Amino acid sequence: MSNEMLCIAFLLLSLSAAVGAARLGQAWLQGYIITVLLLLGITDAKVIDAFGVPVTLGTILYSAIFFSSDLMTEHYGKTAAYRTVRISFAAILVFQLFVQLTTLAAPATGVEELSAAMDVVFGASLRIVIVGLFVYLVSQHLDIWLYNRIHRLTGERWLWLRNNGSTAVSQAVDTYLFCFLAFYGVIDNWYWLATVGYGVKMVVAFSDTAFIYLGKILVPPYRPNENGIR
Repeated sequence: MSNEMLCIAFLLLSLSAAVGAARLGQAWLQGYIITVLLLLGITDAKVIDAFGVPVTLGTILYSAIFFSSDLMTEHYGKTAAYRTVRISFAAILVFQLFVQLTTLAAPATGVEELSAAMDVVFGASLRIVIVGLFVYLVSQHLDIWLYNRIHRLTGERWLWLRNNGSTAVSQAVDTYLFCFLAFYGVIDNWYWLATVGYGVKMVVAFSDTAFIYLGKILVPPYRPNENGIR
């Protein structure tokens, strides 16, 4: 399978899975968002050439999180969406804590090569880890706030606008703020790196428009039980 076909498969699978999780209920969509966040620790480590630009499959998955947040806001409300961001933030914080501690452990004799490979995949610098967590929290709260704001201004009209509009702004903040804080003074062309990443994320954002409308058809109306979840 070519890298281009693999990117398309990642895109369709990640968006379809988000709609499927939303249809099953709020808790399922929360679980999907957390799963994707954890997968980023692996998929972001591999850079490929696709459509003439260097990308990571993690970029596509990360973009799907913003789509999932829009689904959560649309079908379960901003309170559930904010709560999901904080739960997922806590999950990735715990994940990173144990991963960073694991990379500090000395390997047993005879498995040094395997241990070194793991350190390469998971051994991100402390600066990148902290910046990534901070920017995720900022951009996700911005995305949910913008989505809800546009929804209040337009009512039930223009679903595409609140979906794409909130994502375009929040992804710009996410991408450029992350690259600036993580790579300024380390990589000279951090701005170009951010621009390429943002372009890929916008392709995903515009592609998910059909899926946000699909969610309106497939996801049943939300009726919370006594625990507040379906």
